[in-house]
Amino acid sequence: MSSLPFSSPGELSYVLVCTAPAQEHKVYTALKKVSEVVERHPLFGEYDLILKVEAKDYNALGHVVVDKIKTIPGVISAITLVAVMAKDEPSLFRDKSGEWQTYKCDSQ
Repeated sequence: MSSLPFSSPGELSYVLVCTAPAQEHKVYTALKKVSEVVERHPLFGEYDLILKVEAKDYNALGHVVVDKIKTIPGVISAITLVAVMAKDEPSLFRDKSGEWQTYKCDSQ
């Protein structure tokens, strides 16, 4: 696991979820039981929910999406967007106290 104060590439992703008609609230509530889902927000438009998911690596992320999210009754589809950090570009994030911080990924 990364020693950085936030998720490193491969650990942080956003998942766009489509639900069956009138199932948004049931799916939203069921997602409370998925510990890797650290944020969930209802949407208007093509997708019904957006989730912020933290996992230790790509394999764990796959397990969360395939085995925990897509198996919830009412979920029709889920699209995963993996967050990456660009070299030499500062990233903005909130630390555990809620304060905004910047982090610059060192070139290797």
